[in-house]
Amino acid sequence: LILHEQNPDTWIGALGLVLWDPRLKPTPLMEWMNHGGPQNNFDALLGSIYASPSEFFYGSHVSVKRKALANDVFSEEYTQYGHEDHDLGVRLARRGLKLRVLHDAIGLHRHFYAADSFFQRQFAVGRGVRIVVRRLGDESLVQVGVLRLVQYLVYALGAGALLRYIVRFMSTRWSIPRLFAHSAGYEYRRGVLHR
Repeated sequence: LILHEQNPDTWIGALGLVLWDPRLKPTPLMEWMNHGGPQNNFDALLGSIYASPSEFFYGSHVSVKRKALANDVFSEEYTQYGHEDHDLGVRLARRGLKLRVLHDAIGLHRHFYAADSFFQRQFAVGRGVRIVVRRLGDESLVQVGVLRLVQYLVYALGAGALLRYIVRFMSTRWSIPRLFAHSAGYEYRRGVLHR
């Protein structure tokens, strides 16, 4: 609230950081999700004063002035997890919103992710991206490319099941970012291509 008092401009908002609640005992997979993975990539904001609302509008820890939201609210078209805050962030960015990063404003996220719930999350995000494309016109979110399509087909022909098994085993023991990224990408693309 202090930021809003010091910056009365309608188009200055605040973004705090979100970390896993340490009482959850986050697994290596969960830590990767926050540090370079698809959850809240706050590592990309280290040392930054401002964050792009198009990329970092995380509804869990963002604050904007009521006036900025006059006609822009979360869309009710999103019936599953994923993209409703991204959609709103893009629309507000187009109107001029800037997010000031408050590195000391830390929220604790109390949501445990096992490997299977992570897979479900990524699949749901992939499915929901079609709504974003229709609403915002950003085709880059669903373009799969030849290499990604080949990877998807290889995974779909059996490697995906093996990858899931390996991630289930490794996710609580070791941090293997490349493996986690491949499994996240596979599940996301599976959701995008799902009809």
